[in-house]
Amino acid sequence: MGPQEYLGAGLPFPAGLPRGETAALGAALIWAFTSLFFARAGRLISPIGANTFKCAAAAVLLTLAHFLIERTPFPSAALSDWLILLASGVIGLAIGDSFLFSSFIRIGPRKGLLLLSLNPLIGTALGWILFREALDARSLAGIAVTMTGVLVVLSPKGGFRSFGAASVGERALLYGVLFGIGAACCQATGALVAKPALARIDNLTATQIRMYGGTAALVLLGLARGRFGHWANLIRVHRLFRPLFVASFLGQFVAVWLMTVSIDYAPAGIALTILSTAPIWLIPLGGRFQDHAPTPGETTGLLVAIAGIAVLLIR
Repeated sequence: MGPQEYLGAGLPFPAGLPRGETAALGAALIWAFTSLFFARAGRLISPIGANTFKCAAAAVLLTLAHFLIERTPFPSAALSDWLILLASGVIGLAIGDSFLFSSFIRIGPRKGLLLLSLNPLIGTALGWILFREALDARSLAGIAVTMTGVLVVLSPKGGFRSFGAASVGERALLYGVLFGIGAACCQATGALVAKPALARIDNLTATQIRMYGGTAALVLLGLARGRFGHWANLIRVHRLFRPLFVASFLGQFVAVWLMTVSIDYAPAGIALTILSTAPIWLIPLGGRFQDHAPTPGETTGLLVAIAGIAVLLIR
């Protein structure tokens, strides 16, 4: 039994729901929770430092999981698939996530997430151009409704609360916007780059190789800049190892595997639309973790997005 079949037997998807779309929803829910930890770590360490830790932790966990299942630590795949997935990891995990954290620091999570919501639109366009993934009217309607809900939540009138981001100058605003758009482009491109290889190998193997690509790129960058000692010291001083490890296990081990499943089983536009709903799932957590109750605008946007997801999930 291969790793995908093993995990599929242990973690069955709900009966009657499409596997790709359900996996995307699970990933979005997990990312909503773990983003609270990664946002704080990005401010205390650095965007690249936090991203390096979470990717490295996930790479170790995936290697351990592969060893326990297959009795060998490293996956077997054709060289062409290795190169495709390594490139996907560099683009989506190393560059894309680092861009996103950098956008958060400069313009705040609300504006950064608003720009990241371009992800499914870019993915839908690229999916049609590269793979001729034509979506039916129902799917397009579901994407439109879901994106409307996300935009309502993230708009100023929606009342989405930032993590205390201060006003920024024009230069910081420009860089924040560019980083946010760059994150959306990189995450959509990274997902689509991986798609050809996913037709030939299982999802857990693909996730592991993608994580190796992202981790390798970040480690090389850290070595080149001589920042590892500084990052490790900040993690120790701020007592971030345990929360970062737990967040990495959930956000980069479990959720990234679910994301890979969603890209494999669902059209790119639909998968990326559901994945982009991660910020709206912070709303139910607001009173407990962010010291505020949901506003009427946030609640409205959440309900609209849930309706759009239902259109995509229910066949």
